[in-house]
Amino acid sequence: MRKTLMMTIVLAAASCAGIADNSSTTGEDSAGETAAASYADVEEWANEQGDDAWQTWMGIIGTLKQDFDDVCGDTFCGGDYSNLEPLRFRCSINTTTQVLKNCTYVFAGSYETVNPTLGTIKVNAKTFSCHISVTGIKLSDFESTLTAAGGTAPLQRTLPGKSESIYSSLIGCI
Repeated sequence: MRKTLMMTIVLAAASCAGIADNSSTTGEDSAGETAAASYADVEEWANEQGDDAWQTWMGIIGTLKQDFDDVCGDTFCGGDYSNLEPLRFRCSINTTTQVLKNCTYVFAGSYETVNPTLGTIKVNAKTFSCHISVTGIKLSDFESTLTAAGGTAPLQRTLPGKSESIYSSLIGCI
């Protein structure tokens, strides 16, 4: 009897605290606290939205790659990894709110040395996965910032609501 009464009290307290049913009201995405957030890769999500969304996103990816190529020789590509190439720019998006959660920009580079005696080649390859701070930025604002006309290359534009650009995030990474 005593254990049953104690268990009832514990369950009642847990239920009042929201523990028993695993409900929670905390989180970054407050657009519908009754439904759990669902995230997707922006590229895949944009593809599902239709040609316009997909073409906009792929245009941004192409522009970022070109911008990186334009600054590479003067900055990141001046060291051991003179052949750095952007491999992938990936972002996660809340599919309900269209707010970005995370982005990463992945690069790869290598340098090679030839053994003068054996003729063998030693390859030193490295990848860099650079976190881009985008949490809380609406995809539409991100796209507008990077596609707007202007003299500043999209790679170097300050991101909406942030104090840094994609470029500045790469400086501490590569």
